[in-house]
Amino acid sequence: MNMDGQDRQNRAQAGFSLIEVTLALVVVGLGLLAVFHLFPTGLRAGIDATAETRCAQFADEVFNQIYAEAATRTNTSAFVSLFDGSDDEVSIGLSKDVDLNGSDWVQYPASADSGYDEYVSYRCDSRVDTDDRLGSVELRVAYGRTGGFTNTFYTEVYNFGM
Repeated sequence: MNMDGQDRQNRAQAGFSLIEVTLALVVVGLGLLAVFHLFPTGLRAGIDATAETRCAQFADEVFNQIYAEAATRTNTSAFVSLFDGSDDEVSIGLSKDVDLNGSDWVQYPASADSGYDEYVSYRCDSRVDTDDRLGSVELRVAYGRTGGFTNTFYTEVYNFGM
């Protein structure tokens, strides 16, 4: 009889109660819910990082072309014409020119014309200082139609021409 009582006691302690199983499921469910909540946040962060990278690449291309164009200007009047609006476009690769003194946002490249799925919108303001030796360019770039945010880039170009 003593043996039969120990078997019943061991069998009663061998499993989990319904309350323990329920609490374990609640804890696992909350953990999974938290992990699933992180996915959209991570995806959005990845999209934002891609947008910032594309904007920075575009600004780098524009600024490098401005540096190259300014270096070819051998006299002061040619240098000034790059920044004052009289000759204010620089070519980027095979696509259309970038306007250095635009008052409106411009899409680059024009997706309807070029078939590109990705593009940036930009607005560029350039000016030259009073002694015609220093040109400055402020470039505001947004990724795509909505952008979500605008990156502002700035550079200065010194006139080494005679």
